Amino acid sequence: MMRGRGGRGRGRRHVPYNNWPSRPPHQSFDLWKATEIFPSVNGEKKDSSLAKAIVERHGQLIPAAEEMTACSDLLSKVTTILDNFIVMQTGKEKHALEEVRAVGNHKLGVGLSGDKHIELIIIYRQWPSCEDIRVIADHVKEKILPTAAGVEVEVAESSFTVSLSGVVSTCHAATLPDSWIEPTLPGQVSMKAIEFGL
Repeated sequence: MMRGRGGRGRGRRHVPYNNWPSRPPHQSFDLWKATEIFPSVNGEKKDSSLAKAIVERHGQLIPAAEEMTACSDLLSKVTTILDNFIVMQTGKEKHALEEVRAVGNHKLGVGLSGDKHIELIIIYRQWPSCEDIRVIADHVKEKILPTAAGVEVEVAESSFTVSLSGVVSTCHAATLPDSWIEPTLPGQVSMKAIEFGL
């Protein structure tokens, strides 16, 4: 009687480990994915009234087109005047400006209805004094009066405001980081006033 050579597992086909059939990943039971098998007893909820209320409230919060146009017009007038002032200056003036930036809700496009307040940051090259702020405010008033009758300009310690047709533009004074030191000269704006305005 002849016995064949072999051993345990001889003659079987070995499948490489990498070629084994992959198993689908385990997923926990989700009721939302099984709505066809487990339908809702109460039926589908109708949120038409809620959607209508949300749309109506959204319309109340969004500013009207007239308000946005008035704010944009005043912002354009003030920034144009200040940009021209920066271009025309020689850089040796005591009240020389470095840059003008629009900030606040109007700049971000998140203003609410009835909010007619726009904000600007005026960056001075040196730490500003109250007189420096007044010089810039008078310059803005002088240039904007011929094109906008009834404009009002008020000067505060670290800022000035330009009001026209119910829209108020507040111009806050700031300075460069290299000049951000505690003021020591008389007439300079206090650091607390600058920080409060920013």
